[in-house]
Amino acid sequence: MKLSIIIPVFNATEELKSTLISVINGTDNLYELIVVDDHSDEKTQEFIDGLRIEDSLNCRLIKTRNPKHSWTNTSWNVGVSLASGDYIAVLNSDIRVSIHWDTHLIKLLNKYTIACPYELVKGEFVKLDPTIQKIDPKMIKGSCFMFKGKDKWLFPIPKQLVHWYGDRYLADKANKKDGVGFSKKATIIHNTTSSGRLIKPIKYLRRVLKDAIAYEKLTGKNESLIKNGLKTQIANARER
Repeated sequence: MKLSIIIPVFNATEELKSTLISVINGTDNLYELIVVDDHSDEKTQEFIDGLRIEDSLNCRLIKTRNPKHSWTNTSWNVGVSLASGDYIAVLNSDIRVSIHWDTHLIKLLNKYTIACPYELVKGEFVKLDPTIQKIDPKMIKGSCFMFKGKDKWLFPIPKQLVHWYGDRYLADKANKKDGVGFSKKATIIHNTTSSGRLIKPIKYLRRVLKDAIAYEKLTGKNESLIKNGLKTQIANARER
């Protein structure tokens, strides 16, 4: 198998449809599609259960479901454990990929450990979120990245990092080797997502704060800028 594409899903049926259409239309290489359902709501479960791949498509489908909602990094770990491709790509369930995206990222992997696309925002090519760019310019784009299948040493992401810091962890490991490369020839567009609609904002913020603290302990890096920002958001959320 040339390519494994992992798509973690949590309550994003309409967005997932759009993502799948773009993957089917935009992917050049023979691939397996691994959909990891992170214990979604009934509507999303039914849609995933009903997914089928036409025989005419250059793809095989693998579906799995987490026994409880476990957040993003667990789904990434599960997907990678099931992957058999020469190359492995991880995609959010609320993005659209460009034509030939996989071919462009595979070419980058001749030089880099992890390859990422640019994001198209209002006609501009964006490498990373501006805030993340200031904090750590060597980050990966967690919504879409690819690496060589033989480089599974990048995984698993430690259990202490449940959600937001998986991409920081992977960037750390990649930059100790050949680094992270970006291609403007491969682009993504983010849809407006409803994936987290069952999670209260304050619960999400507290989860990210725990990840920031765990990341500090694992790496020794100072995450005060992010932690202070999160604490302010949590305080504001309590007042509402």
